[in-house]
Amino acid sequence: MLAVARVCAERGFAVSGSDVRVSEQVEKLAGLGVAVHTGHAGRHVEPHGTEPVVHGGRRPRRPQ
Repeated sequence: MLAVARVCAERGFAVSGSDVRVSEQVEKLAGLGVAVHTGHAGRHVEPHGTEPVVHGGRRPRRPQ
Protein backbone atom coordinates (compact mmCIF):
# COMPACT_ATOMS: atom_id res chain seq x y z
CA MET A 1 0.00 0.00 0.00
CA LEU A 2 2.94 2.33 0.61
CA ALA A 3 3.88 2.26 -3.07
CA VAL A 4 0.32 3.06 -4.17
CA ALA A 5 0.15 5.97 -1.70
CA ARG A 6 3.52 7.28 -2.89
CA VAL A 7 2.58 7.18 -6.57
CA CYS A 8 -0.76 8.89 -5.92
CA ALA A 9 0.87 11.60 -3.79
CA GLU A 10 3.56 12.19 -6.41
CA ARG A 11 0.82 12.63 -9.03
CA GLY A 12 -0.92 15.30 -6.98
CA PHE A 13 -3.73 13.34 -5.34
CA ALA A 14 -4.66 14.08 -1.72
CA VAL A 15 -3.65 10.96 0.18
CA SER A 16 -4.15 9.94 3.79
CA GLY A 17 -3.72 6.68 5.62
CA SER A 18 -2.75 4.89 8.78
CA ASP A 19 -0.37 2.23 9.93
CA VAL A 20 0.13 0.39 13.18
CA ARG A 21 3.41 2.18 13.86
CA VAL A 22 5.63 4.88 12.42
CA SER A 23 8.33 3.55 10.10
CA GLU A 24 10.90 5.05 7.76
CA GLN A 25 8.55 4.45 4.82
CA VAL A 26 5.65 6.14 6.60
CA GLU A 27 7.85 9.12 7.43
CA LYS A 28 8.80 9.39 3.73
CA LEU A 29 5.10 9.51 2.83
CA ALA A 30 4.52 12.25 5.39
CA GLY A 31 7.37 14.15 3.75
CA LEU A 32 5.40 14.01 0.48
CA GLY A 33 2.44 15.64 2.20
CA VAL A 34 0.48 12.46 2.95
CA ALA A 35 -1.68 12.78 6.09
CA VAL A 36 -0.49 9.80 8.14
CA HIS A 37 -2.22 8.53 11.29
CA THR A 38 -0.65 6.11 13.76
CA GLY A 39 -2.87 3.20 14.74
CA HIS A 40 -5.88 1.77 12.98
CA ALA A 41 -9.25 3.36 13.70
CA GLY A 42 -12.36 4.17 11.73
CA ARG A 43 -12.06 7.83 12.72
CA HIS A 44 -9.00 8.11 10.47
CA VAL A 45 -11.26 7.88 7.41
CA GLU A 46 -12.75 11.26 6.50
CA PRO A 47 -16.55 10.89 6.31
CA HIS A 48 -17.10 13.57 3.64
CA GLY A 49 -15.23 14.16 0.44
CA THR A 50 -13.47 10.82 0.46
CA GLU A 51 -13.38 9.16 -2.90
CA PRO A 52 -11.58 5.84 -3.33
CA VAL A 53 -10.73 4.02 -0.14
CA VAL A 54 -8.10 1.34 -0.64
CA HIS A 55 -7.24 -1.18 2.02
CA GLY A 56 -5.33 -4.39 2.32
CA GLY A 57 -7.54 -7.42 2.88
CA ARG A 58 -5.04 -9.02 5.19
CA ARG A 59 -6.79 -8.01 8.42
CA PRO A 60 -10.51 -7.57 7.84
CA ARG A 61 -11.30 -7.13 11.55
CA ARG A 62 -9.86 -3.63 11.59
CA PRO A 63 -12.47 -0.84 11.56
CA GLN A 64 -11.11 1.33 8.77
